[in-house]
Amino acid sequence: HRVVSFANGQDVDTVIINGEVLMQNRKLVQIDEASILQRAQVATEKMLQRTDLHSSLDIQNGFWGMSKYP
Repeated sequence: HRVVSFANGQDVDTVIINGEVLMQNRKLVQIDEASILQRAQVATEKMLQRTDLHSSLDIQNGFWGMSKYP
């Protein structure tokens, strides 16, 4: 009951599927993470250019250090 109800991704150390180790000691062994992150960054840049939403990533003046509460 506790594993099903309270476990999360931080509790996983090793993943084996069909006899193949995909993750060991919390490190992906068959996937190039850097390549995936690079491809995701390129796709994100293209999406922002197509939708003209790149300016939505700008941080407005006064954003940091301001609070809604006095």
